[in-house]
Amino acid sequence: MTAAKQMQIIRLFCLILPIIILGYITLSTQHKQTSGKLWHVEITGYDPRDLLHGRYIRYQLNWSKYGKTPQAKEALCLISGATDTTTPIISTDQQNCTSIIKPGKNPENWNYRGRRYQIPEKYADALDDAFADSKNKFSVDLHVHNGHIYIGDLYMNGSKVKENYSNIQSRYNDQNSSKFEAQEFTAALKNLRPYVVTDTQVCVSYEIDWARHGLIYDLTTTTPDLCLTRQANGHMQAMPVSDDTQSCSARLNAGSWQSTWNYPFETFCRNNRHGQFLLDQYKQDPTAFTAQISTNANETLYVKDLMIHGVKFNDAFNTEIKKQ
Repeated sequence: MTAAKQMQIIRLFCLILPIIILGYITLSTQHKQTSGKLWHVEITGYDPRDLLHGRYIRYQLNWSKYGKTPQAKEALCLISGATDTTTPIISTDQQNCTSIIKPGKNPENWNYRGRRYQIPEKYADALDDAFADSKNKFSVDLHVHNGHIYIGDLYMNGSKVKENYSNIQSRYNDQNSSKFEAQEFTAALKNLRPYVVTDTQVCVSYEIDWARHGLIYDLTTTTPDLCLTRQANGHMQAMPVSDDTQSCSARLNAGSWQSTWNYPFETFCRNNRHGQFLLDQYKQDPTAFTAQISTNANETLYVKDLMIHGVKFNDAFNTEIKKQ
């Protein structure tokens, strides 16, 4: 065999080898995803509550719905119910598990939190609205193979999302046609407190102080949708939606997701230096903090910027740095 022929064979082998490896990895992953015990588990928003991020849904498995979870460093033991064999029950009997899932810090372990599910980008807005709607329940199929988790299909109210993208988009786009245009308001804040403090990052949690905008409500009763109006002085006024509040500048849905007005708290994260500045400023004057919020046609709320004395946080930080 000539040297030229040998080189042709080597080049061909180099071209084929990555395809063989990729094919093996794909088939191996598919095998793991479809083998082992199948469970159907509800999901919740990722903490700190960043659910929809680009083309990915960020979520965590809601294990607490199925019983008392073990310590994070312990294995998770699941058993089947008497009638519904795909809904798990958490058990402490490690000797009689239908599935046992290893602990760890990667997506194949039960206590991993920052899971991601890829979605088509053109359906992202509709799914964001669907997640914000507290009437919807989301869940996933997962297989347990050799102590590890492999995620399958995503479900909304028991139906596969990938088979209903168009219906979801149509439903929430239709809702948009008769609702309010996007608006921006300035909201007062309260109860700003450290949430995560490390050598590299500081996160704080805080609440919108609706009482300072005229809203007094009882959390023990049914929470109403919210009507926002802009007063002559530019300040925001908030009140429950009723028949005589149709002159709202914007309306907000009540619900349990981050983008609803009555969500318990928001979070704000920065690197350690920015975060320490934030905490120092809050100690000096808690009333100086406000948030620039936006509302949209789907009657949901998003926090755009944290403000200090009416100045965006980053601008306030940069101004302070220049003084030093």
